[in-house]
Amino acid sequence: KQWYQRRVRDALNQYQVVGVGVEAESSVHYTDSAIFVCHEIDGARIISSKSHELIRRVPQAMVDVFRVGSSQSGALLYDAQREFDQSSHKANDYMQEIVERNDIELAVKQCISAAACSTKPKLQKALLRAASYGKCFLSNDSPEYFVDMCKTLRVLNEVQSFRIGIPLTYQQLHSFTIKGLINRLVRMRLYYLALPIVDYLKIPGGQQMVLSHWAMDKVKRSKESDEAIANAIFKRVGPSDSISYASVANEARNYGRTELAIKLLDYEPRSAEQVPALMRMSRFTNAIEKAIESGDMDLVHTVIVAMEANQTQRDFINTLKDYKVASAWYAKWCSLTDTQKLHDHFYTQDNFEASALLSIKELDHNMMLDAKIKLMESINRHFMDLGNGFVLRLGLLHTGN
Repeated sequence: KQWYQRRVRDALNQYQVVGVGVEAESSVHYTDSAIFVCHEIDGARIISSKSHELIRRVPQAMVDVFRVGSSQSGALLYDAQREFDQSSHKANDYMQEIVERNDIELAVKQCISAAACSTKPKLQKALLRAASYGKCFLSNDSPEYFVDMCKTLRVLNEVQSFRIGIPLTYQQLHSFTIKGLINRLVRMRLYYLALPIVDYLKIPGGQQMVLSHWAMDKVKRSKESDEAIANAIFKRVGPSDSISYASVANEARNYGRTELAIKLLDYEPRSAEQVPALMRMSRFTNAIEKAIESGDMDLVHTVIVAMEANQTQRDFINTLKDYKVASAWYAKWCSLTDTQKLHDHFYTQDNFEASALLSIKELDHNMMLDAKIKLMESINRHFMDLGNGFVLRLGLLHTGN
C-alpha cells in the first residue's frame, strides 16, 4: 500500500494495465487474458490464467551497483571482483579507488543489499562473491550479516522454485518474517521443506512446532492402523520432549481414535501431561498405573479423587484392590478427612484387622455411651470375622511374649 501511495498507481481493465508514475508519465501493457492486480509492500503482482508477474520500482541498491556509469563503491567492488576472476590488473585499480574513499565496508553492504533485491540466483551469487571479495580487505568485519543473508537467500530461492511456488521477495519476507513463512509451509503441509529450514536457520522452537503439526496431521489424515501411526510418529520424533505426545493424543481422541491416543500417550515422558490426558479419556486404570510409576503422590491423589467421582463404587473398589500403593494412599487420606470412609474402605478390602484397630482407636476418643456400645459391637464383629488368630496375637502382644 505504501508503494502504491508513493510510487505508482495501476489502472486496469480486463486486458490492459496502465502504469502511471508520480510525474504523470505512463506506460501501457496489454495482456491476452483477464488479469488481477494485487498490491504488495514493494510492488504489484499481475496475475493471469497463464502468468504471474511482479512490477516494482528498481530497488536503490540495484541502481547503485548496476546503473550505467555508476561510481558508487558497490559498483566498483562488483567490477573489481569480475576483473579479479579474469586475472586483470584493473581489479587493483578499482580496489585502490575504494580504499582511498575509505568505503570498503559500504561497498560490501551495497553488494549484499543488491543480492537481496535480486530474484535471480546467478546474479545473487555474483554479488555475494563481490561482497566476499571486499570483505578480504576489512580487518574487523563481522561475518553475521553476510552469513545470514546467504542463508536467507538460499531459503528464498527454494520456496520461489516451481516445486513450491511461493514467489516472495526479500523485502516481503522481511515483513512476513521467517516464522510466518514456516507457518505458511506448515499450512501447505510442506513439512519436508519446513523442517530442514528451521534446522538450517536454527529457529528456536521451530522443530517442535513443525513436528507437532506433522504428527497431528498424520493422525487426522492417515488411513494406517493405530499401531503403525504411533510407531511412525515415535520413529520420527523419538523419546524426547521435542513435542507433546499428549497434545497429539488429544487430537487423535477428538477424531475418535481413542486407541491411537492411548498408544501415543505411552510415549509421553511427562507424567504431568500423560496422566490428565488418560483421565480425560476415562482410562483410570492406565492413569493410576502411570501415576504410581511416576512416584508423584500428588498425581496419585488426583487420579484417586477423579476415580471416586467418576467410577461406580464397585469399579473403584476393584481398582484399589489391584494397586496397593493407591489403596494405602486412599486409606491415609480418609484417616485425615473422613473416618467413616476409612471404615468403608477397610470393609470393602476385607481388612478386618485394620477395621478393628480403627474402632479401638475411636473407642478411646468417644465419650458418648451409646457410641461406645456401637463401637464395641463393631469390634466384636470384626474379631469374629478374624477368628481366633487375631485374638491370639493380641494376647501375645499384651503379655509381651
